[in-house]
Amino acid sequence: MSSLISSPLVMVCGFILCAVSQLPAALAFVGFHAAPKRISTLYATSGSSDDGVIQPHIVILGGGFGGINSALTLPTLPWSDVAQGSGTTSVKPRITLIDKSERFVFLPLLYELCVDDASIDEVAPTFKSLLSGVGTKKISTLSGLPDLSDALQLLSGESNDDDETKEGNCEVSFLQAQVEGIDANNNQVVINRSSGIETLNYDALIIATGAEVSCDAVPGASQFALPFYTVEQCFELKRRLSLIDNYLEEVRASSELEQSTNVVVVGGGYSGVELALNLVDRLGSNDVQVTLVHRGKQVLEYATE
Repeated sequence: MSSLISSPLVMVCGFILCAVSQLPAALAFVGFHAAPKRISTLYATSGSSDDGVIQPHIVILGGGFGGINSALTLPTLPWSDVAQGSGTTSVKPRITLIDKSERFVFLPLLYELCVDDASIDEVAPTFKSLLSGVGTKKISTLSGLPDLSDALQLLSGESNDDDETKEGNCEVSFLQAQVEGIDANNNQVVINRSSGIETLNYDALIIATGAEVSCDAVPGASQFALPFYTVEQCFELKRRLSLIDNYLEEVRASSELEQSTNVVVVGGGYSGVELALNLVDRLGSNDVQVTLVHRGKQVLEYATE
């Protein structure tokens, strides 16, 4: 790998693509902190619904597959009934999803945004639109990936002015913020928003932040490689591909190409394989070589079909 990174062409182009397999993100670490009781019998410490019944507050940290699935599935649980007047009513919780990004990135389809086969709202809908049932067409189209269609349908109803989606008396809302800390003793999350530092009370806390990408393990990767996980990185890749296209057009016209152009994609998951195949279609010729590097015995090792 180090020989590839130090080659003159790669250094000039700065063009190694990191598209490490992302499917394990669907199985991201999900931690749960609450009182030692069943989640469906949580006692609320703050807040209330329109009918005066106090609702428990569940806070979810992280808007990846684990966080989104949690936010969409919790409203379907059989929440305990509480006495109200002469009868009983099912009290569902208030749910708040917190993520530092505005958009949920469906990683297996990020390459489609890169090659203009899909729009940004199809590949990376905003959390607010996703939780209000908008822009969900692409979520469950790939076999072997989490099927969110049933849960998404539950949240396809009315959205109020506060960007909250209600299922019965269950409210799901989104906050874009950076999590600064957790005060477990007082059941509070410390967040940093554009307006400043705030605290948010919770009755139950789900931690679904997943893992961070690091290229530090490979010498030279942090300096020259381009990770492929976010919308911003996708647009940067599009810009670099345009530079490659212009470079190849110029050298082919002048017949000055003395060595082949090497493009390396690291990671044989859905994103890596699809990206490599699209690069072959786009750049493929005798003077361009696209190489897919994967540490496993086979690519798409987590695929079911």
